[in-house]
Amino acid sequence: MPTASAITYIPFDELDDRFTNAHRFGRPRRPEVLLLRPNQRKLLLLCPLLPPSPTLSDGAARGRRSRLPAEAWQRVLALAMQAEDDEGLRRGSTDVGKIRYLLICKSFQTLATPVLYSSVRIFTLRGLRLFADTLANADAKWDSIRRIPYSAPGRWVQSLSLAQLAPCSSLAVDSNLVRALPIMPFLTAIELDGRYVMSWRVAALIPRSLEVLRGIRVKEELRFEGLKNSAEDALTALVRSLPLLEELGVEGPGLDIEEDEVFEDEGPEDSQSTQAHVELLNLKHLTLLDCPYTPVYRMLITASLPALRDLTLTTTPTIQVAPPDPEQGAAHTPIIDPAAFTQPTPTSRFLARHGSTVHRLSLVPGGQWPPSPAPAPEDLLLQCPEVRELTLCMPLPSRLLPPESARARGAAPLSPLLARLALSPEPGARPPTPPSPSPAPTPSYPLTTLTIPVPTHSFLACLTSTSLQNLREVRFSSAKWLRRGMGKTAQGAGVNGEMMRWRRELKRGGIKVLDSEGKEEIEEPPTPARQMIGVSSLGNRGGSSFQRNMKGGGGARRVVVGQR
Repeated sequence: MPTASAITYIPFDELDDRFTNAHRFGRPRRPEVLLLRPNQRKLLLLCPLLPPSPTLSDGAARGRRSRLPAEAWQRVLALAMQAEDDEGLRRGSTDVGKIRYLLICKSFQTLATPVLYSSVRIFTLRGLRLFADTLANADAKWDSIRRIPYSAPGRWVQSLSLAQLAPCSSLAVDSNLVRALPIMPFLTAIELDGRYVMSWRVAALIPRSLEVLRGIRVKEELRFEGLKNSAEDALTALVRSLPLLEELGVEGPGLDIEEDEVFEDEGPEDSQSTQAHVELLNLKHLTLLDCPYTPVYRMLITASLPALRDLTLTTTPTIQVAPPDPEQGAAHTPIIDPAAFTQPTPTSRFLARHGSTVHRLSLVPGGQWPPSPAPAPEDLLLQCPEVRELTLCMPLPSRLLPPESARARGAAPLSPLLARLALSPEPGARPPTPPSPSPAPTPSYPLTTLTIPVPTHSFLACLTSTSLQNLREVRFSSAKWLRRGMGKTAQGAGVNGEMMRWRRELKRGGIKVLDSEGKEEIEEPPTPARQMIGVSSLGNRGGSSFQRNMKGGGGARRVVVGQR
C-alpha cells in the first residue's frame, strides 16, 4: 500500500475535466471543495479539511500547496467503498460499484486498488477463474529484486467470500482455490458456499493465520481422505490446526440415524481425545447446523473454548433405549425409571460443556425432511447461566428451569432416628413443630431478550418467574400484529389474540412484546360514536327535540288521514 506518498491538493479548475463535473455544474464558489462523481446516481463529496489552496496568481505561494497524507485519502476511500459493498449485496453479481472509484483519477486508482482487493466477493465460476488467473499472472511476474517477498495483488487479499456463488462444478471450484490460496498469504476470512464440500487439497493450503471460516459443508456419503500424515478427516484436522480461529460455521448432512444406532458416551475415543486435546482460545462465534454426529462436533465438545460468546446449534431429538426384558420366573416386575434409558442429546452435552460462557444462544430446527422437531433442554438456564439473548424454535420447552423440590434448597434432610426421638411419649400430645429452614435466595439470570416463533399458552408461565427479573424484550420471529381496521373479534382470535394476552401479562413487568418487524402493538385512536338520527352539527339541540317528538311531547308531528 502506498503510505509514504501524498496527494497534492489542486484547485477545481486544474483538475482533468474527464473526471469532474465542471462542464455540467460550472466553476464552484468554493474551490477548496472537490466535487467528484464516480457514478451517475451518487455524488462523492470530498472535503480535505484544509485551508483554501493558493491561486495561480500568487507566484510566491505557487510552490506551497496544501497536502493531505495518502493514509487519510485511503481511509476516506475505504469507508466509501465499504458502503458501496454493503449495497452491492442486494444488487448481486451485476454490482460494479467499487470499481467506479478506480476511474476517478490516477492517484485514487493507486490508493483504491489495495482496498478493492482486501475484500473479494465472487458470484460466478468465471469470476473465480479470472481472479485466480490474475493472482497467478501477477505472481509469475514478481521477481526477487523487490523488497516485499509477496506479490501484489495477492498479498492485499484479506477476505474471500464464495457464499453467493452460482451452482457450478465442485471440482472446478476446488481447482481454482488450489491455484489461488498459496498466493494469498495474509488471508484471514473465508466464506464458502454450503453446497461446496471442501477437499483435503484445499484444507492443506489454507493459511494457519485464518480467523474466520464459514460455510463449511460436511456430507455423510462423501468421506474425507484426511490430510497427509493425519488419521483424522480434513475438516477436523483443519480446525485443530487453526489456533487463531475466531468464527467457525459448519453445516452437516442432518439427523438421519438408524433406529438401532445408539450414541453412548465414547469410552475408547475419550482416551484418544485426551491425548490430542484441542484448545481454541480465540473462538467467539460458533455455528453448528445439522451436524451433531460428525467428528468435528465430537471434537468441539471436548475442546477448550474459553472465549465462546455466540453459539448456534441445531436441536436434536431424544434417543430412547429399550429397557431389558424382565427375567422369566420373577416374582414381580421391577420398577424401571424411564430417565435411566434416555440418552443425553448432543445439544445438551454441548451446552453442559460450553454453555457457562455463552452470552448469545440460538437453537434452530433441523433442515432435513421429514422434520424431527425437538424442544430445548428443560434446564437450559442452568446450563447457560450467563446468556443474554436467547432464540428458541418450535416446539417450545415446557420450562426453562427445573421444578423446585418441595423442600427448600440447602435444607438438611431429617434422619429417621431424630424423627423418632422428637415424638412425645404421651399419645395425645402433639410433637413439637420443627423450625422451618430459611429459604435460599432466588437466583437471578441476566437474560434480557427472548425470541420465539409464535406465542403459546403454556410457555407464558415460564416468563413469570422471579428469576427472570432482567427480561426486557420478547420478540416473535414468525408472527405480526394485525393491520389496522380489523375488528375486536378478529384481533382477539388466533395468534394475534395470544400476542395481545402476552402483551397484557408482560406489560406489568415492564417487558416489551415485539413482532417479527420489531413493532409493538399500535394503539388505535378512539373513534367517535356514530351520531344519532336527528342530531344536528350545531349541537345536541336537534337530538333532544327528536326525543321529545318520539315521546309524544309538544311539537309532535300529527298525521291526518284524509278521505278521498
